[in-house]
Amino acid sequence: MNKEREGFFFQVETNNGLITLDFSTKKEIGNGGYGTVYQIQGSMDGKSCKFALKDYSKGNLSKHKANNAVNAHTALENAGCKILPTYQLLEEGGDQILMTLHDPDIFFIIDGKDTYKDLNLVESPEEEKTEKIENFDNFIESFFREPVLAGRSGCKFTQMDIFHFTIDKKDKSKADFWLDDLDLVERPSRTYADNEKLGIIKKNLYICKEIMHTFLKKEIKGDMKKVYLSATTEKYNILCNQNENVLLFE
Repeated sequence: MNKEREGFFFQVETNNGLITLDFSTKKEIGNGGYGTVYQIQGSMDGKSCKFALKDYSKGNLSKHKANNAVNAHTALENAGCKILPTYQLLEEGGDQILMTLHDPDIFFIIDGKDTYKDLNLVESPEEEKTEKIENFDNFIESFFREPVLAGRSGCKFTQMDIFHFTIDKKDKSKADFWLDDLDLVERPSRTYADNEKLGIIKKNLYICKEIMHTFLKKEIKGDMKKVYLSATTEKYNILCNQNENVLLFE
């Protein structure tokens, strides 16, 4: 972070309007191999809201990584995927990404990192868990649409924490998901043949099945956990055995 910004307001124009950020409110909320994520208070068109700022400056090729994430966001948006509404470089040519942050005062926010194949699986605190997800069939249908749409456009999912989930603190049956951790999304470097796209879709589906299993194991308590896990596996198997034309074009 540029030191001269500390304690100052900073304005940035986005597709959704003018955002004003108050850098005196910046606090760290996450730290990974590619950067540090901060929460920062701001306003958009006069309405107070929170944002996340991902700083890639610790490490080599920081600007390249930041640009790759932003370009992946654009590619997934064009593919029709469910992405964060604000996701752009804070400044042109920089290594910091400004993104929408779901308000932690309103939502439990859950990611899927460090949970591949149940390794290091840590269940969420009891107060965060829920016994059911409202309209689970629609929830799982929408979730598995993401890897298919991405794969049709040639975008490859290569990491297990590519999604984050939210659970409403007032009504914990309301869950949602977003594509947001896009550091390692591989964008198409050329035009893929249909059989190549099909391979990408199936790999994406597998990663998303693992992500959803992890989310359910961490967040669901009671009898519905097994039901939801079974339904997720069944949906994954159905999609993998679909007619190729359905996966590629419908």
